[in-house]
Amino acid sequence: MRALVPGWGGAASVKWLTEINISTRRFWTRMHTKEEALVGSDYPPEKPVGGDEFRGAVASDIRGIGGTWQNVKSWLTLPYVMRKSEPPGRYRLAQGEVPVLKAGRQEIRGYANSPRGITKVDYSVDDGRTWQAATLVPPTDLEYSWVRFRFDWDPTPGMHFLKTRATDREGNVQPETVPLNEAGILCNAIARFEVQVD
Repeated sequence: MRALVPGWGGAASVKWLTEINISTRRFWTRMHTKEEALVGSDYPPEKPVGGDEFRGAVASDIRGIGGTWQNVKSWLTLPYVMRKSEPPGRYRLAQGEVPVLKAGRQEIRGYANSPRGITKVDYSVDDGRTWQAATLVPPTDLEYSWVRFRFDWDPTPGMHFLKTRATDREGNVQPETVPLNEAGILCNAIARFEVQVD
């Protein structure tokens, strides 16, 4: 059994649920103090209070802020170039390999999500110098759900850099950069997709 918490990251939705306790105290676990936490100079460590309970962790393990709520983000359904790390198993590109598309008009697709709902996705085909509105694909009004988007692109041969940025119902816009955190948890910085067009 698993507890699903709408709007929270998957790691915050506890797996292997064996009991439910209703409490005014906070539970500190190994996962949310050591692994799924925002740790870095921009994330001052949370402070436990008297009566809090620890399971698989101790107070000195708390080095940042536990990752909970998802944030606004978007990405394309193109393979992402892995330059600094090994791609996961079965990834369709080797490390450093760039996806190749044919020249000519084609439809580019992607996904966006936010626990607050998506109202708009913009795209750029010139590395963020100019932006245009993508078309949101219904359904677009499902709470907590991903939203699909699409746009037409007629690229010329050469290397291109595509970006997307989403906006949610509360006006939160996907940022160009985010403060560094050690594990990259909840990173929603605008991704830069490299594409070679032949």
